[in-house]
Amino acid sequence: MGPREAIVTCLSSPLRFSGRAERSEYWWFLPVGLTLPAAALLLGASLHLEAALRLALFAIAGLPLFAVTIRRAKDTGTAMDRVAYPTACLVALIAMVCVYETYTAWLGSAFQTIDGPAGFGLMLIAAISVPTLVVAILAALIHGLIFGTMLFSRMILPSDPGTNRYGPPPPHILSRNGPTGPQPE
Repeated sequence: MGPREAIVTCLSSPLRFSGRAERSEYWWFLPVGLTLPAAALLLGASLHLEAALRLALFAIAGLPLFAVTIRRAKDTGTAMDRVAYPTACLVALIAMVCVYETYTAWLGSAFQTIDGPAGFGLMLIAAISVPTLVVAILAALIHGLIFGTMLFSRMILPSDPGTNRYGPPPPHILSRNGPTGPQPE
């Protein structure tokens, strides 16, 4: 599969999680798949969208990459929990960054309007909650990097020859290799 076919296949079926995706489909689509959510985040930030809207825009733009990653993992016989954990870390990281941004903006405006003992109480709450959020963000980032690297390394592996527990290989691979894998010559 070439780059054009991979990009068209992934963009035309962003919700197709069934089946398998060969290595070339995944790797040819990866640059486009990474650019879409990044561009969505930048667009949301430049339009000053609320954090929840930016998160939704990111999720929608990331669906094609998520779908092809699921299909590629199935092609290598990777268990789906190995896809779910890095994905959960990424979603948690982005959600926590959005919460942090919204929370610190609220704190900034609250500090300007609250005076006296209430202001001191708010300062104590902020002194505890902001570092806690930062630690949670760093934990999600570190976990995401570790488990994302493990998942990413699985994407390099060759396809399972023949049918695996997730189904048969893509049709053009099946016609090239036969139903049980490469045929001896």
